[in-house]
Amino acid sequence: MALNYLRGLAISVVLIGLASLLGQSAQAQDKKPVLTMFGSEIPGYMMDSITRPGILIELVRKVSAESGYQINYRLVPWPRAMKEASASPNAVIPGLSRLPNREANYTWIEPIIGAKSAFVSLGKKINSFAEGRELSAVGAWRGTSHEQELKENNIENILSFNNVKKSIKMIEMGRVKAWYGDVNEILTRWNENAVDKSLRLKFGKVLKVEHIWLAGGKGMPKKVAKDLRLALKKVIKSGFRDEMSLKYFNYVVK
Repeated sequence: MALNYLRGLAISVVLIGLASLLGQSAQAQDKKPVLTMFGSEIPGYMMDSITRPGILIELVRKVSAESGYQINYRLVPWPRAMKEASASPNAVIPGLSRLPNREANYTWIEPIIGAKSAFVSLGKKINSFAEGRELSAVGAWRGTSHEQELKENNIENILSFNNVKKSIKMIEMGRVKAWYGDVNEILTRWNENAVDKSLRLKFGKVLKVEHIWLAGGKGMPKKVAKDLRLALKKVIKSGFRDEMSLKYFNYVVK
């Protein structure tokens, strides 16, 4: 009797132990990884501000709350943000244009918002790439889709920048005859950094409305990408993106 009792007790202990291990394994599988958002200072979109961090950061925060994934934030120069986001399976990057040469380097989660691109100048309005080719110098942010787009349209007179104040100064001095990029961003940067406030920017025709994406690292697990995609769609459907668009740009950007 005692022997049978001990055998039964031993079996019970083993079963309890196995159940505990299986439970821990299931919990480990269900545990969501901590993600890092890589971005760069872009006025209106991503900013180092507690009260006005930008539309993309506010959207990512909302996606974080909706999906249950903890997302930490790092703002670094844009080329570095793209490089580090691509290399990590637990990274996300908002505001990324989906270009052919980037296609294989990221997990493309979901489009976030449309961005209007045009030439901006202090002289006459520049309404086409053909007109841009006639200028002595056209400015754009280094490593961006805008710089790539200028090259694809056979514009050779490109001056690329990664320093905000220097780029604005070059426009003021007339060294950069026109700037090509996101109209909301350049207007915000100009208002914050231009020395001569009497100068007024002239905006050419919108040449492209480009969808910018929430992307993940090249090796992001499919489940994580799916969870973030569903969360972002829900956030957009709720009207939150439109609210943020009005907050930062004074009109709804789709």
